[in-house]
Amino acid sequence: MSGPRKNITINSNPPGAHVSVADKKGREVAALTTPCVANLKRSAGFFVGASYVATVEKPGFQTQQFKIGPTANPWTLGNILIGGLVGILIIDPATGAMFGLTPTEITAQLVPSR
Repeated sequence: MSGPRKNITINSNPPGAHVSVADKKGREVAALTTPCVANLKRSAGFFVGASYVATVEKPGFQTQQFKIGPTANPWTLGNILIGGLVGILIIDPATGAMFGLTPTEITAQLVPSR
């Protein structure tokens, strides 16, 4: 019901910061400018939730990093009623739909560098 990807909203104050999102292997999966929305995979493999680090940087300001991690998707419980064992043991783990990502919104309050 939730699909294989999750949108994460990323803002900064001031806006116009560069955002790089890397997966747990350190590979860049998104490069954006705030305000933006990163569309990230929920899964890193069968029964494995995805983890990311978002790095927010802007010239003249200190770089900030934010962890984005997996959470249990409450809709997975609905699959027990609707999809039965096929949904809970095959479809949700294969698509990543059994996971959510948190936080769903990041706001970096950028601090001027000295």
